[in-house]
Amino acid sequence: MSDQDSRKVGSAGIAAVLRYLLAEVHPDDRGPYTMAEAAAGAEVSESTLKALKNGRGNPTFATLENLAEFFDVPAEVWHSPSDPASVIARHRLEQTKVDAGVVSIALRAEGLDADGMDYVRRSIDQARKAQGLGPARTGLNLRN
Repeated sequence: MSDQDSRKVGSAGIAAVLRYLLAEVHPDDRGPYTMAEAAAGAEVSESTLKALKNGRGNPTFATLENLAEFFDVPAEVWHSPSDPASVIARHRLEQTKVDAGVVSIALRAEGLDADGMDYVRRSIDQARKAQGLGPARTGLNLRN
């Protein structure tokens, strides 16, 4: 594949991701962002944004990072043009786990033997019970 063909594939992928972001990624209480809103939020010109949406142009990394930041998605989204929804979903799940303290708990438990892990599970179960919560739903067999 020539450099020209490679660039076209890249431009097409960027265009596909940008069209997805413009159509699907917005606050729940409103509809999609306008081109003007997205351009202003990402600090790019509206003409640049329109060109990228149409598969033209050669954006800088900074432009793609600004767009990702505006839409609150990981910059990795530009690497997976065929499936931006999955990239965004994985990112949001990871962020939710971090925000909820789940990652912090998991990191603290690293290296514990089976008895230590059992103690952690019982402690969490007791904390849930003390707060009136039912048993944790893990969907996983954590004892293996």
